[in-house]
Order: sequence, then C-alpha cells, then structure tokens
Amino acid sequence: RERVGESGEITALEPSQFYLDWFRDESNKKGWSNITYILGTAESAPLPKRYYDFIFVRWVVGFVSDPEKFLNQLFASLKVGGVIAIQDYNYEGLSLFPMGGAFDDVADAVRAYWRSGGGDPYIASRIPSIFRKNNLEMIDYHPNCLAGGHDSNVIEWAHRFFITHIQMMVDKGIMNQQTGDAMLADWLAHRKNPDTVFFSPIVVDIAGKLKG
Repeated sequence: RERVGESGEITALEPSQFYLDWFRDESNKKGWSNITYILGTAESAPLPKRYYDFIFVRWVVGFVSDPEKFLNQLFASLKVGGVIAIQDYNYEGLSLFPMGGAFDDVADAVRAYWRSGGGDPYIASRIPSIFRKNNLEMIDYHPNCLAGGHDSNVIEWAHRFFITHIQMMVDKGIMNQQTGDAMLADWLAHRKNPDTVFFSPIVVDIAGKLKG
C-alpha cells in the first residue's frame, strides 16, 4: 500500500475472517481507503479478469491440494505484462548443529506434515513448469536459506513454529509422543547452547510475467 499510494489500489484476499478483520482495522487506523477486502480462497473468489498489475503469494501455494487450480485463477486475474511473485518452500536445508539428537529427523517430519494436509513441501520446484504451461515468463527464481546462532532472529522465528507444531505433528500421527517430546527437548537444549547453528529450510523467491 505504501508503494502504490493514494493513486493505486490493493486487494486483500484471505480465507480467515480473523486475519481479514485485523488487516481492515490496521488499514483504517492508517486512513487507507483504497483497499478491497475479499473473504475467500483463490480457487473460488470472484476476482476480476486481466485486472492486476502485481499479485503476491507467500507461503500459500505449497499448502493447497491443487496448486495448478489455485494459480490458474490468479493467472487469469493478471494483466498482460503483469507479474505474479511467489515465495514458497523447497523443503531442504533445515538443520540444527551440533547434530546427533532427535531433532535431526525434523525435516522428514515436517515434509510428512505438509503432505498430510494435501500440501507439497517441494512446490517451488514445480512452479517453473506451471509457468511455462500458462504463458508466463520466468523473471526471477532464486533460493534463500537463513542461518544463525542460539540467540539469533532466525532461530527465534523457527522456535515459534516448532514449540507449537511438533505437538501438532504428534496429534496428527506423524510421530509418536515420545519422539515428539525428545525432538522438542533437543531443540530447547540447542537454544541454550552458545555453539548452536541453525539453518532454515530453503524458501525460493519466484516471479513470472504474463506474456501477450
């Protein structure tokens, strides 16, 4: 919104009423009036055709059961020459050092967790093919992996995920309670170890332009 200013327009598409209301409240506090709020999903929302200059999708397409259906609706909403930008996983690289504990197996567990909900932990590797089939030119494609020590921002970001989702993986049957408890204990011990180094999973920045 800060980029487009008063002369531009923003559409927020969100399936959660809670988050859509939060964004609406924040926008109202800033006096932003040129925002359209749509409650729904990309697969079914009444989006206008050939309308948007830019669409941004972060950590969404990797969690849907039919990514091509999801993306095709967004492609249809792009103007010719418009850009869709995607940030999502190619779920490798996740690691915690020193190794040798229960947390060593967490990447396999998270990949199974994504798949249990219909997602694809390697969705970033499929996007180039989807772009080609839908007349989009790839204009950006590069990976990002963050790393840091026991008191870094990146390990704090990961901590907020794992302290909740390890138990959720247990509850979904991805692992048993004993394994989940051991994995969490290993993680918490590393957070106190000044020699710890954490590597995030790979997130790929992707951008495609709709050709004429």
